[in-house]
Amino acid sequence: MEEDATSVFAEQLSLFRSWLSLRRLDDPTLELLQSILVSGDVVSLDATRSALRTLLRNEISAVLEEASSKPAEEKFRVLSFFVCAFALAGDAERCLALRYEALLLRQDACIKSPWLEVSYDEWMTLTQDSFDNGFYSITDKVLLALDLFWSLR
Repeated sequence: MEEDATSVFAEQLSLFRSWLSLRRLDDPTLELLQSILVSGDVVSLDATRSALRTLLRNEISAVLEEASSKPAEEKFRVLSFFVCAFALAGDAERCLALRYEALLLRQDACIKSPWLEVSYDEWMTLTQDSFDNGFYSITDKVLLALDLFWSLR
């Protein structure tokens, strides 16, 4: 029975890796990631999360580079996927840093699309989350961005 669970886990991990390489950055891929994390035992959870964080870190640079020439909506979709993926994998720092990047992207895009403007509450929530998790450099960046954007109003 344990061998079957290991086989299923290996298959799920392989499928997740494949979907990432195919740039299938959508809800079913996040659901697969979540199922990988809940399918193992508690002892192996740390090792699984570590392996998934490494995989995500290895993929994100190439994916963001590919998205850099795409419209803002595509960049935002990619950032949103990785925010969720890093949160699921337990990498709070990268999740918060990417949330910051996504808010900057939205704020920049709101010049053409006013409905994308980031609210004061969204900036403050990210500030509080960063501070609560001990990521003070992210907190400082968010506060600087918040000061800049709100002083321009």
